This record gives sequence, C-alpha cells and structure tokens, in this order.
Amino acid sequence: MTSRWTALGAIALLATLAGCTAVSVAPTSPPMPKAITLTRSATLESPKGSKSAELRVVCTGTGLALTVGNEETRFAQCGTPRTMTVPVGPKLALNFDTPSGTTFTATVLFSRAAFRSDAQLTKQCHAASTALSAIVSAGNGVGEGAITQEQVEGFMAQALAALQGVSTAGVVGQELGALRTWLMNNPTSDPRAVPGLGTGSGTINQLCADNESPVIIVSTYGG
Repeated sequence: MTSRWTALGAIALLATLAGCTAVSVAPTSPPMPKAITLTRSATLESPKGSKSAELRVVCTGTGLALTVGNEETRFAQCGTPRTMTVPVGPKLALNFDTPSGTTFTATVLFSRAAFRSDAQLTKQCHAASTALSAIVSAGNGVGEGAITQEQVEGFMAQALAALQGVSTAGVVGQELGALRTWLMNNPTSDPRAVPGLGTGSGTINQLCADNESPVIIVSTYGG
C-alpha cells in the first residue's frame, strides 16, 4: 500500500512540475570596491563595469593642480574639499602637482553610473571659449601694439555676439551675463580692463572642466 501511494504521489508531482516555467536569474554584478585613498599621483585599474569615478581632494597648504588622464588641468584651493566626477576608461590616471609644503589626501570612488554632462552648461562653456578667446586676442594685440582701435572693437563685438542668447542660469551663466552687460556698456574700452577676467574666468574654467566641456582659449596674438 505504501509503495502504491508513493508512486501516485510521484506522478502527481511530475504533473505539477510539467506546468511550471523555469525562471532564469541574472547573475548579480560584483560590488564596486570601497573608496581608494591616495596621497600621491597614481594610475588605477578601473573595476570591471565602472563608468565614472567621484574624486574628493582635501589639502593643506595653498592649493594644487590635478590632471585627469590627458584632460585639462583642474585646480583645488586648500581649506575647502574639492569634489568632482569624471568618466573612466580601463585605467584612471591621476597626476597631482603640489607646491612645496602642500600635502593632500584624495579619495576615489568608482561607480557604474555613466558620467553625464549638463547640456546647458556645455553651451555656456562653448560660448565662454569663443568670447574669452576674442577678449584675450584683443588684449594681447593691444599689449603688443599690433592692432588698431577698430580691430579692438571688432574683437569686443565678436565676444558680445558669442554671449547673446546664452542662458544666465547657474554660476557660469551669471558670470557670462555680467560679462555681456559690461561689453554692451563698454564697446570701446581697453580689453585688458574687463572686470573679473582673472577670478571670473577661473570660476568658469573650473566648472566647465568638471562638466567635461573645458574652456579653450585661442589667441590670435601673444605667446
């Protein structure tokens, strides 16, 4: 009797299993490693599946320069942590240039999230490249005595045209808006007198570099 019921149970079980659908379970990706701490330049192997990395730099002293791969150099002032996110390839090369007496600690945290540039900021940065190139060209030309006042005004008009219609949202937008207003009110002024050309362009350079849309200045005059 026991054998008969066992056989019947097995038949019922097989009938039940025949109506089931196998469910495949995708393998889970290995977790990203914990943050890596650096106190000197290094080239890191990017973990499999990583698409970006967050860098956080803290230093004591005056400041430092950081070059990520072959990209534009970025700067960090000591006293305030500098955080940025960068896209990564198979390797992440980080080169720190520190003046004498400056020390730093950098943490690197890899991520599977892809780096995405801000589209509006990218447009602002491209406009900044064109406008600042015209202003620097004019300033260098004046300094060398190589251009006429009419040519100066032509460069300034180019700079103003590059900024027309550019959004004034965000820090870069505000800086460019202020520059546009100055150019409108001072079309014949010495280009070397543009206010904030040093500190303002430094802020623009930093934010644009972090957005992977660096400001590139090409001057017609000067070295």
